[in-house]
Amino acid sequence: MLPKPDACRSCPMWQTGHGYVPDEWRPEGTGVVILGQNPGADEEAGRQVVAVRGRDTDTVPHPPAPFLGRTGHYVETQLLPLAGLHREDCSWSNVLRCRWGRSNALPPEAVLGLAIAHCQAAYWRPPASTRLILACGALAHRALGGRGGVHDWAGVVWEL
Repeated sequence: MLPKPDACRSCPMWQTGHGYVPDEWRPEGTGVVILGQNPGADEEAGRQVVAVRGRDTDTVPHPPAPFLGRTGHYVETQLLPLAGLHREDCSWSNVLRCRWGRSNALPPEAVLGLAIAHCQAAYWRPPASTRLILACGALAHRALGGRGGVHDWAGVVWEL
């Protein structure tokens, strides 16, 4: 597990957030950013899921990064191939860079709004070549300025 950087000290989750997972920005020219909610246990532990069999998974060591767990495996093996992409073709980020406690549950709204603002100001640096941001879930949509629930915006494409 990586220690939290000094930039996290002013976040309301400094004491209560578990772990720290940095973004995985690609060099200029990749064009796609996959944005998730917050890291999971595999991401913060530096384990990448390489196979899923029901509830069981096989993992390999990987530096802590977003989307290394089951969701990342699904995105990599099922969704990206449909677009002719691989993990290396995309940048990967989460709205929050740590987890509330030891679960994937979100903190109370009073903490969540401040934590989103903090993480986005401190860490959100997509490459200038970004042309598409895939918001995976309502929190990612919210962090990008969206309003409403998932059914209100599913399938919507915003131009950058």
